[in-house]
Amino acid sequence: SSLVTNTPAFMAYKNADQTLSDATNTKITFPATYLNVESYFDTSNSRFTPLVAGKYYLQCTVTYECGSANAYNNSELKFYVNGSTTYWEQATIPNNNGNRFSEKISGIIDFNGTTDYVEVYGAHDVSTGTTKAKGHATNYRAFSYWSGYKLIGA
Repeated sequence: SSLVTNTPAFMAYKNADQTLSDATNTKITFPATYLNVESYFDTSNSRFTPLVAGKYYLQCTVTYECGSANAYNNSELKFYVNGSTTYWEQATIPNNNGNRFSEKISGIIDFNGTTDYVEVYGAHDVSTGTTKAKGHATNYRAFSYWSGYKLIGA
């Protein structure tokens, strides 16, 4: 019998903060990887292009931070497949949340194994201050990360 694995697989993370324009859909960058089996996650453009056809489970968490406490209005996080929104999550944030909020998204996406790719976009609306997608220089589990793998038997 042959060994069956959940690959390709990746885990990418933000290793530095990214400033976002207020209430503007912005590509979230993930310039570092903890895991990149088959090397299909490209850190130069923060894009996953699996060259093996199949269904993939993807999940992403982005922690937004605003310079002013309790200034959040709305937050969005989206998977863009081939340049178009496929999955998205939106949250209305209560004004007692301090100055950080984490948005999460997950989904199962079919890839053709040749040209299909996926990216993460986010938007964060604040009443005052500047929004950042938080990164951490040394800890891939902190703040903002994105992972995915091919589903076995799907």
